[in-house]
Amino acid sequence: MAAPKATTTLQSVLAKRLTDWRMQAAPRISRSDAAQAVGVTPHTVRRWEIGESNPPRTTIEKLLDLYGATSEEITGFLAEVEQAKQPSWWASYPAEVLPRNLHRFLSLESAATVIRAFEPYLVPALLRTEDYARAALSACHPGIGTDLLDRHIDLLQERQRRILGTRPGTPEAAGTPRPILWVVLDESALRRSVGGPLVMHQQIEHLLDMAKQPEIKIQIVPQHLGAYPGTEAGPFHLFRFAEPELPDIVYRSSFDGGEYLHQKTSRHLQGFDTMCAVYAAPIRDTPAILGEIAGETLPR
Repeated sequence: MAAPKATTTLQSVLAKRLTDWRMQAAPRISRSDAAQAVGVTPHTVRRWEIGESNPPRTTIEKLLDLYGATSEEITGFLAEVEQAKQPSWWASYPAEVLPRNLHRFLSLESAATVIRAFEPYLVPALLRTEDYARAALSACHPGIGTDLLDRHIDLLQERQRRILGTRPGTPEAAGTPRPILWVVLDESALRRSVGGPLVMHQQIEHLLDMAKQPEIKIQIVPQHLGAYPGTEAGPFHLFRFAEPELPDIVYRSSFDGGEYLHQKTSRHLQGFDTMCAVYAAPIRDTPAILGEIAGETLPR
């Protein structure tokens, strides 16, 4: 059986708009009514409305006409549907580099206007140097071959280029607004030796440079605090979008590939805000903390 396609963020937006049109129609139209009008089952309409599958173009036209959409609205919606069908930039990466469930992660990451990340163990991927990333991947995936490792690094650097614009002069860096990346790091993640003293020193220096960018905010939870709310949560990302149709979405990392949460986002957001306000050092202190650690990691 073929693996299901990952739902892109644009597809999710379109599915939500399709639902809203039906719900706001006057008089209100049920899923059963919509299904009968286009000759499918209510279950099929439900799958369209949650983004699990896409209706044919002619069916979309019939549904939107039924829902009372104008010809201009129908034309605009169909244009966005065609845009959503275009292959994502990461589609060419094989499953051993990018598992299917992480396609959605890249879709969320690419579309978000604010990315909040809590990382108690390692430097977040978007802020890693190549040497640190190679060392971390080699440690987390024992026996990984050189070719596969190179593909992982290629994917990571492409993410960094597209999200953070870390290669000046690229179309992504010049023409696309960069998201706010707000990171809370446990100090132990910065003191855990990954790749040796030189690699760690260069990684800390890189964080110092990245922290100077206005869109990147880094806060560090001091190691002497001991336990705090985030120590139970583990690593997670919280994505926020400009589109009003999209709620905040949490991605929580795990050994089996992680999970996406839609219903518990307020708890994660509250926890993140609490870590920022109560436990992590203020953003203004980050350069001094990183500078101190950089001095300690300087190879002798």
